[in-house]
Formats: sequence, C-alpha cells, structure tokens
Amino acid sequence: MFIAAAPLGVIAALFVSDIIMLIAPPQRVRAEERLRIGLFIVVLSAVAVKLIVLQDHKPLDLPGARFIRVEEGQGATLRAVVARLSRCRNAYSLPSLMSLHIWAANPPLTGLNINHPLAFLTDSQQEQVVSALDAAPGLCLLHDPALMEFFDRGQMAQRPPLLRFLEERLVPVERIGPYVVYEKPDGPEALPSPSAATP
Repeated sequence: MFIAAAPLGVIAALFVSDIIMLIAPPQRVRAEERLRIGLFIVVLSAVAVKLIVLQDHKPLDLPGARFIRVEEGQGATLRAVVARLSRCRNAYSLPSLMSLHIWAANPPLTGLNINHPLAFLTDSQQEQVVSALDAAPGLCLLHDPALMEFFDRGQMAQRPPLLRFLEERLVPVERIGPYVVYEKPDGPEALPSPSAATP
C-alpha cells in the first residue's frame, strides 16, 4: 500500500514545494530545500492522518502483538479464536494461520505448514499431515472457509487429502466470526450435525 501511494507522495511534495516558492522568494529557498521541506510536510501529514485513523483501532492485546491495532470487533474475534486454540491439546489450521498458533502458544501439529497447503503440498505430503492429525488426541482444526476459497485455484475441486479429511473425518463444533473449529466426532465438544455450527 505504501509503495502504491509513493508517487502521490512525490506529487504532493512537489505541490507543497511550489506553494513554498510562492510564499518565499526563490533566491532565499533553493529547489532542494523546497523539496526537502515539502517531503517533510507530506510525511508529517501522512503520520497525522494515520494517527487519526488509529484512534478508532484498539490494541490487539495478544502475546507478541503489542503494537498491532485492529477494529474492536476484529480484535474480539481474534482473541476468542486464540482462547479457543489455547484450550486444544493439538491444533492445525486450514489454510495455515500461523499468527493464531503463535498467539495461542499452540504450534501446528506438523512442520508441513504453508499458507495454502492444498496448492503447495503434494498429495503424499498432505497424507502425512492427515496421518498426524488423525493420530492426534484432542485435535482442533481451525478452518477459514473464505480465505481458503480466496486461495483456491481449482485445487478444492480435485478433493485433495486434507480437504477430504476435513469433510469426512471431522465435525464443526464452533463458529467464531469467519472461523470454524472442527474436532473429531468423538471429541468432547462435537455437535450432532454440521448444521449446528452454522450461525
């Protein structure tokens, strides 16, 4: 976003520089100084606007996220998800949501983690993950359906092993904002049917 706005910043700096030239005689302020002053004013303005915007955002208040500020509703959702993951004996997320694992102090069950495992893990690698998940007691799988659809480039239609495991071996037990928590059917909080987890 900053890179996309950089050309506008240069234009704004030149505009401010021209205003300075109109106010102060050219012999008193050289072109480089005008540009420096213009850039300073633009950066100062950008910082002021950012601070005004951040007033509406609250600290996330999670371990390692001290400087992250989000809208209040989003923060509440993330804190609820982290609290839920921290109660699980074992956890995995699909697609991989590493920040949530870090904040919950509950690392993913396997080292085969990548933003979109359906696209970047081979079927045999996914089967290794499925074996580890299947053997894990107290498993919680955190699923973000919208993010998975965003990443999808046709892999979901091929029904890869991780997706089959999610659909055939797990049941949804809780929905927190856009996230759905899945457990094994014999898990302590399993619901009788997938419809029970939808809002």
